[in-house]
Amino acid sequence: MYSRGIARFYDLFDDECGQPGPECALVGQLASPGSTLLDIGAGVGNTALGLAAAGFRVTALEPDPEMFSVLMARLAVRNELHRNLSPVPKPAGFPLRSTFETCLCLNVLHLQSERERKAVFECASTHLARGGQFIFNVPTNSSARAERARGLAAERSFGEVSVQHFSALHQLPGGMWRTTWEFVVMRGGRVLEHTSRLFDWQPIAIHELNALAAASGLAVEATYADFQRSPFVEGESRTATLVARSLA
Repeated sequence: MYSRGIARFYDLFDDECGQPGPECALVGQLASPGSTLLDIGAGVGNTALGLAAAGFRVTALEPDPEMFSVLMARLAVRNELHRNLSPVPKPAGFPLRSTFETCLCLNVLHLQSERERKAVFECASTHLARGGQFIFNVPTNSSARAERARGLAAERSFGEVSVQHFSALHQLPGGMWRTTWEFVVMRGGRVLEHTSRLFDWQPIAIHELNALAAASGLAVEATYADFQRSPFVEGESRTATLVARSLA
């Protein structure tokens, strides 16, 4: 699956894992308090845990075994969240036989194939209650996006062992981009382990997202530049956060 050995490093460099972030604040503004949410592609659970802590009843879909194991480990030590968060180790398209006021898909769509994106939109449409909303975000084409050479992003030390996290961003032919993550475990200057993961992805145009939504019976009603609902500017904003409403 897509994690390929890096999921186990997440908690080393995430000091606020499971704590409400800006995406949780946005959901809190748009969704009814204590309502039901479906997080499609929940990853290691940052958003799902944060929303469960805020009182929402969250179902988290995550098919990657490594990501799911981190989500479960995080949830295991949060006894206060056990009644609010239902982790499901399945992909978009798994029939939950439930409906939700809000569906989410965050930081996922740009890493997927066209077929997988369609499956996500169909999953949201199928599981949304009448008039429910689908919140999702993607990177978009932007003049503000620039390449970034390999550099040290963070480092943690444990006794005589250090773990370094390197990252880089490079543009590829055809409008594609490549994000590189590396994790290096060292002791006494000796490399004990070197784990690297490449993410090749392409910014997604707003008109493509509108078309995907319409094909699934959803209508985009708002487009923001970020989770703070800043105005989206075509060609300048590096990311877009969209809110679509079920037409059924």
